[in-house]
Amino acid sequence: MHEHHYSEGIANIFIAILGAAISIANIQAMVSIVAGTVAIISGISAARYYILQGNEIIKKRKSKS
Repeated sequence: MHEHHYSEGIANIFIAILGAAISIANIQAMVSIVAGTVAIISGISAARYYILQGNEIIKKRKSKS
């Protein structure tokens, strides 16, 4: 016969609920970290783009002179 261990199942449910509560509390921190990283990468990309475009404009002006 197969024995059912209900107390182990209940303990596992409580562990899962506790883990979910902890992970929900950490979601805000993770979202902030991801958003900050995206903002930094976006800013670096924009600066690189405008520096390269500025250099091209300077080269075109020098070649026209």
